[in-house]
Amino acid sequence: MAAGAAGDPEVFAVLYRRHFEAVAGYVFRRTGDAALAEDLAADTFLAAWKALPEFRDSGVPFRSWLLRIATNRANAVARHERVRRRAFGLLARRAAARDAAGGAVADAGTEDLYEALARIRAEYQAVISLVHLEGLRVDQAAEVLGLAAGTVKSRLHRARRALRQELSRTGERS
Repeated sequence: MAAGAAGDPEVFAVLYRRHFEAVAGYVFRRTGDAALAEDLAADTFLAAWKALPEFRDSGVPFRSWLLRIATNRANAVARHERVRRRAFGLLARRAAARDAAGGAVADAGTEDLYEALARIRAEYQAVISLVHLEGLRVDQAAEVLGLAAGTVKSRLHRARRALRQELSRTGERS
C-alpha cells in the first residue's frame, strides 16, 4: 500500500491515520513533550510524503520506515542538551504529579530515571526507547534504525551501562 501512496493523497491519508498515533506516541516517549511530539510526528509524515517516490518495498514494514524517520527527527532534537533535560524532566514531573494526585503509582526513581535518560547519548536513548519503551524486539529496532541487529545489541548494552552510571551519579547527588 505504501508504494501506491506516492502522489495519491487519499492513500497516504489512510497510512497517516493508521500510523500517526504510533509515531506520535513513540516521539512523545522520546521527548516527554506532547506538543513537540505532535510537531515531530507531523514532520515525520511530511518527510515520508516527500520521500515516497523513492520508497521501495524491501521487506521493511512501512511503520518501521516511519519510525526510522521519527528517530532521526527525535535525535536531532535530543542533540540539544537543554531541550533533552527539560523534556525528560517534564515527564518525571508529570509522573510525580500523577502519583501525588492518586494516579498510577510510578517507581520512586522515575524522576531520576528520566533525568538520567536525558543525559545519555541520543543513539543510546533511541535503542532504550525502542526496545524498552516501545517494546520492539532487537531485530525490529534494528530495522527502524537501519542498523544490524548485532549493532543494536551492543548499543543496548552500552546504553544500559551509561544509564546505570548516570543513575549512580544521580544517587550520589541526593
